[in-house]
Amino acid sequence: MVNLKSIIRDPFYLSIIVTTVVFTLILIFGYRSNLNNIESADYEITFLTLVLHNSLLSLLNIVGLLTFGLLNIYTLFLNAFELGNILNYSVNTNGLNQTLGAFIPHAIFELPSMIISLSLGFVPICFIILKSMDLISSKYSIKMFIKRLVIFTCIVLTLNILAAVVESTLSLHL
Repeated sequence: MVNLKSIIRDPFYLSIIVTTVVFTLILIFGYRSNLNNIESADYEITFLTLVLHNSLLSLLNIVGLLTFGLLNIYTLFLNAFELGNILNYSVNTNGLNQTLGAFIPHAIFELPSMIISLSLGFVPICFIILKSMDLISSKYSIKMFIKRLVIFTCIVLTLNILAAVVESTLSLHL
């Protein structure tokens, strides 16, 4: 059984937890901003375009680990703030029930994918912090890091496919 101490000492899980908390706080800030300058998409959205678009963005987020998360900080703030702003606009325009009815099926796969891919960019920083505090095992190796990176990347890409299926079939008809 995994305990909380081992989760917090793992740079991958620590990164996901911190990214989720920061994402949520910025989303709330975006919701409260009341900017409401929303433009509708004027292009056709298909399953293939959704998979390619979301997967490309996810892979860019993952490559952000080479920048020690600098790229990811910008993307995190931009996406979370904009999502909060869009939710505010939708709630004010369509009401809470219709907004949640359209948002939840769309976001059930896409938000975890976005948060996980963004968090992977912060893993090197989390690793350095944990290592400097002597909270990470000496058994933690490059091989283990790459293996976990591949596993999380596969999870992200699978979530992107599922999100595209839902968005191209269900969400567009809501």
